[in-house]
Order: sequence, then structure tokens, then C-alpha cells
Amino acid sequence: MDIVLQGAIYNNTLETAQYYLQLDFVDRVIISTWIDQSISFNNDDKIVIVKSNKPEISSGNMNYQIVSSREGLKYANPKDNIVAKMRSDQRIFHDSMKLMYTFFLDRSTSSKISIDNELGPTAPIYVLGIGSKFPFHPQDHVFVGRTEDVVELFNIPLMSGEIATKTNNTNFNIDLRQPIYLGAQHCSKFKPIIKHYLSNFREYLTDNAEKREEAMALSAQIRDIIFKAFPKIKMFWTKYNSDYWYSSYEAQGEYYGK
Repeated sequence: MDIVLQGAIYNNTLETAQYYLQLDFVDRVIISTWIDQSISFNNDDKIVIVKSNKPEISSGNMNYQIVSSREGLKYANPKDNIVAKMRSDQRIFHDSMKLMYTFFLDRSTSSKISIDNELGPTAPIYVLGIGSKFPFHPQDHVFVGRTEDVVELFNIPLMSGEIATKTNNTNFNIDLRQPIYLGAQHCSKFKPIIKHYLSNFREYLTDNAEKREEAMALSAQIRDIIFKAFPKIKMFWTKYNSDYWYSSYEAQGEYYGK
């Protein structure tokens, strides 16, 4: 399995890449960051560093995530047929990495997913949690899946125009929650009506949207087909000097695998 670590370079990002390589099922770690980031390391067979230009519109970091993930995934080995996309500011501990890897493999099949008798993705993409109170809301800290599915997840347009976050103090009655954008874009490839929801996001996808219940009903039908949640894991979140925010996210309706 290859791992893509995307985002800015933190003081333990390289050390985290080396930590993951201690696992016998991890082949390479691809660090996908920005041209203005400094990291002292020469590419070798195990660690690859990819630097890209930042998108002009950050949209609360969602566009940064899309671009750095997409660029890093270009270097993932498609023959491995499994890839993990993670953040550069987080470290998941070995026991939890092993749990996620075996949890995914134990549930993978060779059959494509069918959605309303139409072919869906190759397999579900596994995440740290799924939001039950928001439509099409996978938590965006970790994505583990078949390589083609994770590549396709980030093969989406950048947030722009009215849907792009306009302020730092986001009002989710007006602005779209960013994981909803990612999840809805991916789900729309299998249920085209969701493209209509995205084009009219203030009618369907914001927290007080007039037609939100329609989007929620469709989300409930398909979210556990396209995305699946891992059991609770242990990680260190460098950016906030904390572990994963289970208590906060759970209070917002996030749920986990068993």
C-alpha cells in the first residue's frame, strides 16, 4: 500500500512518513506539498516528495486538499490497488494503522458496487467517520480505498464562484461545509441528481436549506454504499496538539464502524 501525505510541512511530517514505513504493508509514502514549503530530504524508493503550485482560491483549504491530493496520487502505484490519502499534520499510531488496513481488506470484494442497478465505484472508500446530520458528509482526515476510487474521489472541480467559502468565520447556513462538497461531488458520479444539489447548494446542502430533507434522504440511501467508516482509531493531530476530536464530531452526529 502507498500512502499520500498531503498538506503543509510540519516539524514531524517527514518523521511520520518514516514511521509509516516501519509497517510491512506500507510500500512508499508520497509527501505532496507546496513549492513554498521546505523539506530537507532527497527522493528515494520509499519516500517521494511532490511539490505543486497552490490554487488561487483556497476555499478554506478544500481546494488545497483537492490539488495536493490529486498531485500526490499521480505517484501512487496502481498495481498495488490500495492507497491511503492522509494529512501531513497527523500521525495514526501503528496499532490503528494495522486495524484500518485489515478492516479494509477483510471487507473488500472483487465485484463492483451496484447503485440502482447501475455500476458504482470499485469499492467503498473508508474514512474515519461519516456525518449523519449532514448530507454526503464523509470526514476528510483519511481516505483508504482502491487506487482508482481514491484517484476518482479527487478528480473533481475546485470550489469556485458562489460555492467557494467567502469568509474565515464560516456561516454554514450560507456556506457549504467542505466535506459535503467532496462527498457530494463523488456521489454525483453515481447519482446525477446530486449535481443539481451542488448547483443549488443553498437550496439543498447548507444547514438551513429549504430542500435539505430531500438531499438528506438520498444521502442516507447511498452514503454507506459509497463510503464506509472505520472503527475508532488513535492518532496525534500535530496542528492542534490533540488526538482525533471524537467527542466533538460524535456530538454532531458522526458515526463509526464496528
